[in-house]
Formats: sequence, C-alpha cells, structure tokens
Amino acid sequence: MILEEIKLGKVGKDIEFKKELILRNLGKQVILYDARNHWVHGLLLKESGKYSDGHYQIHIADGREQSFLRYDNLEKLFLLKAHRDNPLPEIKIE
Repeated sequence: MILEEIKLGKVGKDIEFKKELILRNLGKQVILYDARNHWVHGLLLKESGKYSDGHYQIHIADGREQSFLRYDNLEKLFLLKAHRDNPLPEIKIE
C-alpha cells in the first residue's frame, strides 16, 4: 500500500480548496486527521446529495457507521493507493 499526502493549506482555512480536494477523491480510501475525530481510516463516500457546504461523508473502516465531518476541521489527508505487493484493505459497507 502506498500513502500519498495531499497538501491542504492552512488548518481551518481554505475551506473551498479542501472541499474541492475531497470531491475530487470521492470513492477512495483515505487516512485523515480531523480536529474532532483525530486519526481516521475510511472511504470517502460518493453518494450524491450528501455533501453540504460545510460537511463531507466518510465510511469509517473500524466498524463505526458513516460519519459527516467538517471541511474546516480537516487537518491532514493521505490517499491510500494499491501496490502490486500490498493491496488496499477491504472496507465493507453494509
């Protein structure tokens, strides 16, 4: 598995830029650091109509239900990419 850090700009600032980054990566696995939830591994959900001006939706991989997180709380974002020797972990959405 390969981690690719996505540069977010200033913490709490540049909300439109963060929103654009999230929307561009819908359906992908990420590890993120959120000011409220700390470190989270999950799948950015791409269901239409779920994205408001201030929130995005993620299915958290540890079994918790999907969650809405705030763009302005997003501090670090890493995309997970498959490697030929190390595939991505499976995240089941029920």
